[in-house]
Amino acid sequence: MTTTNKIEILGGKAIIKQNKFGVWQFRMWISSEKKYVEKSLRTKKKTDAVDLAEELYIQLRNELANGKTLFAPTYAEAMQQYIAYKQREVDVNALTDGRLTTIKAHLSHFVEYIDKNAKVSDVGINTLVQYEREGKETNYVLFRKEKGIALQTIRNEMATINACQRYFFEVVQVASVVRFRLPSLQIKSHHQTRSGDEIRRITFTHKEWTSFYTTLRNKYVNRKNNTLTDNEYFERELVRHWCLFGANSAMRSGEQRQLRWTDVIIDKQKDSDGDVLVRVNVREETTKVRKDRTFMCKGGNYLQRWQKLQKTYGTYKSDGLIFSVNSEDEYERYRLHRHWKQVLLLTDIDIERREKLVPYSLRHLAITNMTLSGVSLSDIAFMCGTSVKQIEHTYYHLLEEKMRQVAKARFIRKDGQIIPSSIVGE
Repeated sequence: MTTTNKIEILGGKAIIKQNKFGVWQFRMWISSEKKYVEKSLRTKKKTDAVDLAEELYIQLRNELANGKTLFAPTYAEAMQQYIAYKQREVDVNALTDGRLTTIKAHLSHFVEYIDKNAKVSDVGINTLVQYEREGKETNYVLFRKEKGIALQTIRNEMATINACQRYFFEVVQVASVVRFRLPSLQIKSHHQTRSGDEIRRITFTHKEWTSFYTTLRNKYVNRKNNTLTDNEYFERELVRHWCLFGANSAMRSGEQRQLRWTDVIIDKQKDSDGDVLVRVNVREETTKVRKDRTFMCKGGNYLQRWQKLQKTYGTYKSDGLIFSVNSEDEYERYRLHRHWKQVLLLTDIDIERREKLVPYSLRHLAITNMTLSGVSLSDIAFMCGTSVKQIEHTYYHLLEEKMRQVAKARFIRKDGQIIPSSIVGE
């Protein structure tokens, strides 16, 4: 920088100097960070520059005294620090691995949204509301919607971003605002979506589920037709048994991913329907609601069969993870999704419907079956680790269907027998 004048202020604690345009600049050495702070005072008047510099010096010293870092990292760098902070919560079982994976994904989208060199201290309160990307003004909601992301997912992402922002402001003290202002985002409430159209779209019909599990059995894990290696066969069987057990247990993916053999007790005998029941204990540290629960469900026969496969083709440990290749590492989401899509391609399910069905559809399928079978909402809520209110809101269309069945049910006694009648009271 070419200067035309330089003046010490406050006994040499800082200096001001003019650049080649005559504008005064502030310069101060920060010994704790071994860097100079340089800021434009935006004035050409010497007297004004001295007053502004002294005020700025006092402000900076106060910020340093309060532990604030003056040299903020880029968002990409800072988020790695936040992720390390959340990892410590995982280490003490205050956060699940699955939740941390979600946090990483949410933050990666924000890093993509902003300038890769943007510093934490540079962004303002309206960063999510208004931002210029590649010469075009946008906001975070529009940016994500253009990628086909659902509004509910976008809302969850922005909540994660603001949680990270609070950490930068309150803990690390490098952010200029505690949270970002959010763009307009209208999401229908549960009461507005009681028709259940969305849930119905992502839930297997009976015919679709039959096609799916028979495809898994007859086509996907067929060694002869697919010329599979032992490892390929083993992994496909893992996916098959994951799906079968998920459709019976209604467990969340993260819970099932962290389920261990010590968490289950398989009945030794079959029930009256020929099924093997299993008692499942979901540990509080593996569920997002942070509350343990124990329930029984069908599917014990699938676990028995999978255990034999794990002993033959993989690594079995009595205290190891159930759905794992080596009993130690959780089966990754991307691998499950890859197999899921491959199985759907082999089914006779309509192409448009394939796009709607996702691994979480297994949980919806299990809850749908229990609801239509007449299981009480409180029992379903307990088994699934959610609230009765949530079940009512999410599966309202099923409850309405049951009410219609009850309303239409009519019986008469004739010749000593109870028989159904379409009309009573004529």
